[in-house]
Formats: sequence, C-alpha cells, structure tokens
Amino acid sequence: MVEARFGTRLEQERNHNNNFRSTRCGELFDLRKPLLADARMENAFKATALDRMMSDRGPLVVLNMVVPEDVLVRRLATRRICSKCGANAAPDWTTACGKCGGALVTRVDDGIDIVRERLKVYQRQTKPLVEYYSKRPTFSSIDGNRPPDVVTAAVDAALDTAIGAARRGVAL
Repeated sequence: MVEARFGTRLEQERNHNNNFRSTRCGELFDLRKPLLADARMENAFKATALDRMMSDRGPLVVLNMVVPEDVLVRRLATRRICSKCGANAAPDWTTACGKCGGALVTRVDDGIDIVRERLKVYQRQTKPLVEYYSKRPTFSSIDGNRPPDVVTAAVDAALDTAIGAARRGVAL
C-alpha cells in the first residue's frame, strides 16, 4: 500500500511546530511501506536527506509536473473552498458545497499576486532540485497541462518505467 499523506502530514507538523526540521520526516511514517511524497523540498540538503531515508526502500521516483505559469495562476486564482466545512470545491459545484451545502469562497491565499509570488519562490527553490534529480533514470517531467486522464496515464507510465529500471538493476 502506498502512503500518500506525506505532504499533508509534513504541513500539519510544520504548522504545529515552528521548529520543525526535515530530519523528523522519518519519524512520521512507516518507512517500510512505499511512500508517495507530495512535498516541497526547499533545498538540495533536504533532497539528500530524503535520499538517505529512501536508500533501502527501493527506487526514489521523482516526477516534475510542468504547467505554464499563466495556467497555474488561472487554476489557483479560481480555486474555491467551502466556507462552512473547508472542503475543496469539485469542478461541478457551482455555488454550494456538495458535502454540506455551505457557500463556496475563494481561498485567501489564492489571490493573483500571492499566487504569482508563490510561483516565483517555487521556481527559485525547485530549479536546483530538478537539476539534482534529472540525471536519474527515476526522474520524469510530466506535462500537467493536459486532461486529467492523460496526466494520470503519463504518471503511471513514468512510475512503471522507473520501477522497471530499478528491477533491472539500473544504477539509481
């Protein structure tokens, strides 16, 4: 079973503990299970720490989702949540939450200027990591500006390729 709560758990820990350090990542999860990490690695030091954590667990597969900035700005600036229960709005919810009926509102942190600044920070912090991981056979860039089913198929193919390389003994 793949554990996909990595990013959420890290975010909760970071919000709860201002002194959070990446060295605590290993304490949050059963490292014997496959791990799907949706986490922001702010620097190469954290990437090497993740490499050490994952060294005896099989391949570390890194997927770089590539989406044009204008598309990301539009997606994030139009993202809505329920004012009552906080659920992320599904695309088919027009004015009310499909779970509790609460009014849908734009997230406070999704204003266009805030989104553009977040994207600048992301680019500044991510470029060195893309360079760090891109030479590995378990790295893939995925065009995230396609329909969800096409992106999902590309992710599946990248995972199959990376896992296949690991099984064939390709140096990771």
